[in-house]
Amino acid sequence: MTAPVARIVQWLFVAALVGWFVFLRPGFILDGPGGYIIVQGRSMEPTMYTGYLAVLRRQSSYQVGDVIGFRTEGGNVIHRIVGGNAVSGFEMLGDNNPLPDRWRPTPDQVIGRMLFHVPKVGGWAKRAREGASFNALFGLAMASAVVGGSAVARRRRKGGRIVTLPASSTGGATSSGALPSAGPLAEAPRPVALTFFAATGLAALAALVGFFAFRQPLTQSRMTPTLQYTQAGNFDYAIEVAPATIYPSGIVRPQPGAEAKDAAKPEQTVFTRLANAIDVDYRYILQGTGGAEVSDVRGSVRTDLEIRAADGWTRTTELTPPRPFAGSEVTESARIDLRAIGALLDRVEAETGFEAKSYDLLVTPTIDVEGLMGAEPIAEAFAASLLVKLDPQRVAPQGALDVTKPTSRSVLVKTASTIGLGPLQVTTAYARVGAAALTAGAGTVAAMLAGVIFLGLGRSEEAKIRARYGSMLLRVTAAEDEAIRDRVRVVSIRDLARIAERAGVLILEERHEALGLRYFVRDGDTVYEFVPDPPTRRGRFTDFVARARPDVEPAGQEA
Repeated sequence: MTAPVARIVQWLFVAALVGWFVFLRPGFILDGPGGYIIVQGRSMEPTMYTGYLAVLRRQSSYQVGDVIGFRTEGGNVIHRIVGGNAVSGFEMLGDNNPLPDRWRPTPDQVIGRMLFHVPKVGGWAKRAREGASFNALFGLAMASAVVGGSAVARRRRKGGRIVTLPASSTGGATSSGALPSAGPLAEAPRPVALTFFAATGLAALAALVGFFAFRQPLTQSRMTPTLQYTQAGNFDYAIEVAPATIYPSGIVRPQPGAEAKDAAKPEQTVFTRLANAIDVDYRYILQGTGGAEVSDVRGSVRTDLEIRAADGWTRTTELTPPRPFAGSEVTESARIDLRAIGALLDRVEAETGFEAKSYDLLVTPTIDVEGLMGAEPIAEAFAASLLVKLDPQRVAPQGALDVTKPTSRSVLVKTASTIGLGPLQVTTAYARVGAAALTAGAGTVAAMLAGVIFLGLGRSEEAKIRARYGSMLLRVTAAEDEAIRDRVRVVSIRDLARIAERAGVLILEERHEALGLRYFVRDGDTVYEFVPDPPTRRGRFTDFVARARPDVEPAGQEA
C-alpha cells in the first residue's frame, strides 16, 4: 500500500473511531450508549439466526415493535416488545415463539434497541466477549494513525536537510541535494492538507450516520393513549350502637378526612359489646377525562360480604342482589348486622373449638358497566372493598374510603423515528438527507483536494510530477560531468519512471542552465532524460502554493 493511500486509510479509521465513540461505545467498558449481543437459539428466526451479532444502542424510551436486548438472571436476551410499559415492565416475545416471555424487563434492565445485525460474525465476537474485538480494532486503528502521523512529522522535519548520497543512489553520478520527497501530503501546503483531512473525516462521519439512518425505518410504532376515563368509588358508613355514655347519639360516623393513612391503624373504633350494625353507603361514578365524553352507560351493581378468620377460613354472603342501573352514576346501600355475625361466629367457634383472635369483614360492591366513549365501546368490572376489623373488644373500619381507577384506551400510532446525534434528536428522514448531502459534499471536496495533492490536478507540470512521483525524485544541485555515450530523451515522465524502476535508481531533478528543469536517469553509459515543456502561465493554485509554502518555487523560475 502506497504512503498516500495508507494515510487516507488511517484517517478513515480515525473518523470511524470518532463515530464509534460517539454512537456505539459499549456501556460495560466506556459507559457509552452501545451494546452487543450474540444471538443464540431459534427464538428470533427468521429475523436473526444463531451466530448473528446484534448491535444495540440505549434509548430514552422504547415502544411496541422495538427489538431490544435486556439482562436476565440467566444472561442477556434479545426479543421484541409486544406490550407493557416502562413502569410495569415490557411484555416480550421472540419472533419464533408462540407465547410471551416470563421476563418483563424495565428500562434499567434494557441494554438498548437493536440498530442493525451482522450475520455470521458471532463466533469471533463471542470469543472476544461481546465487543472487545471492536475495541481492539479501533485501538489498532488509532495506534496506526498516531504512528503514521509521527512518521509524517519526522519526514517534515527531515525534508529540508542537505545530505550527500553515495554514487549507487544516483546511477553513478555523485551529487549533493535534498533527500527524496516525503510524499504529496508532506509537500502539500498545510491549509490544503488540513482541509483535505477535515473533509475526509467529515465525509466518513456523515457516511457512518447515513449508514445508521438508512438501516433504521422512517417510522416507529408506539402505543398512544387516545381515550381515557376514570372510575371512582366512595364509601360512607354509620355504626349503630346502643346508647351509652361515650356514644350519646347512638351513631358513630367517620371523622372528616378520616381515610386511613396506615391500614394497621384504625381511624375510628367502637366497642364490640355496644355495636349493633353498620350501614354502608357506596357511590360509583364513571366519567371521561381530557375532554372525552361517556354515553349510553348501563350496568348492574351488587354487594357481597366476606368474613375471613385468622386461621384462614372464609365465608361469602350476598348483602344485596344484582340490580340494573342506567347512567354514569349509581348509589348502593347495605346493612351489616353485627349481632347476627357475632352469633354466627359463636356457633363456628363452638363447633370447631377454635377461637380466632380477630376477623376481617370485607364489604365489596361490584359494578359491571357498559357504555360508549365516542364510538368506542366500554366494558368494565369495578370492585372496591371496605375493610372492618372485628375482635371481641372493638369494631374498627379501616382503609381508604375513596378508590379511583383511571383507565386509558390506547391505539398503535406510527410516528417519525429519530436518531440521536449527541444532545440533538433528528428525524430519520432528515438524517438520511443530511447525511447523504454531507457525504456527497465533503466527499467531493476531499476527492478534489486528493486530486490536487496526489495527482497535481490544476497545478504546474513540475507540481504534478512531484505529486505523482515525489517518492522517486532526488533534487540535485549539479551532476558530475562524465563521458556519456548515449543520451536519450523520453516523451513523458511516466516512461522515465519505468526506466528508473527497472534500473533500481532514483530520478534526478536538476535545473539545467540551458534546458531549464530536467529529469534524468543514468542506466549504465546511457542517460535518459525528460524535459517538461516550459509553462505559459502560472495557475492560481501554483500562486496559492507559493504563498502558503515560500520554500516551494513556482515552475519556470530559476533557483
